[in-house]
Amino acid sequence: MSTPLGAILHEAFGTRVVAMPMFPGIFEETVEFPPMADIPDLGQVLNKMLYWFAITLMWFVFKPTLDKCRALASLPPVTWRGIKYSMKQKNMPIHHTWSTVLHPKPADWDPETTIGGYMFYDKPSNALLPDLEEFLNAGSPPVYVGFGSMPVHMSSKFVPLIKQLLEFLPKDMRVIVYAGGMSNLTTDSSSRAGLKNELLSLDTTKSGRIHVVYSVPQHLLFPRCSVIVHHGGSGTTGEACRSGVPSMACPLVGDQYFWAKRIAAIGCGPAIGVAFRKMTGKYLAGKILEALEPKHVEVAKLVGEKIRAETGTDNAVDFIMKHLFEERQEKNEYILINSYPDVSELTKSTSDLKLIFGSRLIKRTFGKKG
Repeated sequence: MSTPLGAILHEAFGTRVVAMPMFPGIFEETVEFPPMADIPDLGQVLNKMLYWFAITLMWFVFKPTLDKCRALASLPPVTWRGIKYSMKQKNMPIHHTWSTVLHPKPADWDPETTIGGYMFYDKPSNALLPDLEEFLNAGSPPVYVGFGSMPVHMSSKFVPLIKQLLEFLPKDMRVIVYAGGMSNLTTDSSSRAGLKNELLSLDTTKSGRIHVVYSVPQHLLFPRCSVIVHHGGSGTTGEACRSGVPSMACPLVGDQYFWAKRIAAIGCGPAIGVAFRKMTGKYLAGKILEALEPKHVEVAKLVGEKIRAETGTDNAVDFIMKHLFEERQEKNEYILINSYPDVSELTKSTSDLKLIFGSRLIKRTFGKKG
């Protein structure tokens, strides 16, 4: 949970706002696996204890910020019992926005806690840039290497890693490199700009084997790749699995470790057994070739079909309707919906409900009976 989300929930506790948390990861504790970090499975008792420890630690870190936010709303400080206690007191339902294809719902979760599937928003106006289209059309499907918002491409290790990767991949294999954090760097003497220039030089000197992108609609690019290497973020994991293309994750923080393990566990791709700081281009090239083995290609295709058949967005709307509309038809309420996916506007054909995701507040007036 992020600090902004915690502030939103706690502001809701003191007002007429109806807070409905939706999590792209795991928020409820379970005995089935440890918290989403680089922690091995320690058994049922210790797994559950670790959730208590993780949430308590998070609370000590975030409570001062939450109290400042609540003070702005003329609310008292939050209790030291924490966010989970407050949510239970309010009987607040929780909806998880990931797919049970990756992991089934834990048996010890509350019936009101739901997993509805990924919420994809394929904006009609999205399109690949002409130079990327040209690169894709010029040869076989490339390998995608990108770490999302993780700033690894700004480290001194990243460009040498890509150089070595190109050396150890077959010469007919091409690579698309995501380097979003470099997009605003200019040509100057700074070390980071130097990294950008060095990466761009690869783009022009490797006989069309590499193409650098700074922003790209994943739902359009991923299905046209041969292998997807990413950081294991929940949203990117969902897009990679939806594409039907073999994928693997090199996690760096938090829930990325969980999703990396799940990708390998269901067979969409191999497990990456080393941390990024120890990874070499030779090792990564070997894993990419392993991902192209028929067993991973076939599983990835089946997983993609299953996820594309899911209705995660509709399920999210149904969750809201169940816990809000049926219980609050007689009221004029504010609806506050917070969710991680990059969904700007979302509608359901059977309802005039418009949801604005990303911690935005909208007003919805419900028709009163009679």
